Amino acid sequence: MFDGVCVKHRACGTTVTMKNWIFPLLLTCTGLVAGTLLYMGSADVMAQAFITDYQHPAWSWLTLLGDGTVQVLGCIGMGIFTYLRGQYALSRAWYWAAPLSLVAGVAGQVVKWFFGRPRPKLSPELYDFQWFETTAKLHSFPSGHTLTSFAIVAMVAAFYPKGRWVLLVLAGLAGLSRIFVGAHWPGDVVCGAFLGYALGHVLARLKKLSTYKDLTEQ
Repeated sequence: MFDGVCVKHRACGTTVTMKNWIFPLLLTCTGLVAGTLLYMGSADVMAQAFITDYQHPAWSWLTLLGDGTVQVLGCIGMGIFTYLRGQYALSRAWYWAAPLSLVAGVAGQVVKWFFGRPRPKLSPELYDFQWFETTAKLHSFPSGHTLTSFAIVAMVAAFYPKGRWVLLVLAGLAGLSRIFVGAHWPGDVVCGAFLGYALGHVLARLKKLSTYKDLTEQ
């Protein structure tokens, strides 16, 4: 039965209810609050100073995990790979993750524009939120690379839970790399991780509902 509120999803064996939407909402609020607290308490400054003392060229390569082009091509490549292995549901998840990374990127840009936080390289001259800024140097909060990475994790993990921890590690490395290369504050990465996972979770749920409706209409 599908009534817009609760439905038994036969393809994945889960029940989707209004309670499921509380989880991404909590993730979103947690990410925004955690990132803001790190910023207000100057914990970002102390953490940034400590982390950047351990820079390594490898972080410049790891940061490519969050690059938009790399993510889209990687998702398509994984979609083809899993399809050839006969993992059709997982293949579709990877295909859906490709446009999701673009949607997540746009959503991240909107949040960046709203807060207008200066990047670490502008500190200490500029540190506070500037609000409604279009300049890339003032688009530090949240980390876009981290946001899109965790959005992909949430989408794929919804169809392949066994791979969740491996994907989380890769997304975490992408996020950490943004701190080590000096592009973001720790709070930006924390916020991006929560927001990205929340967005990916919502779109994965919508995808599952769409799939179920297609099955019931056949």
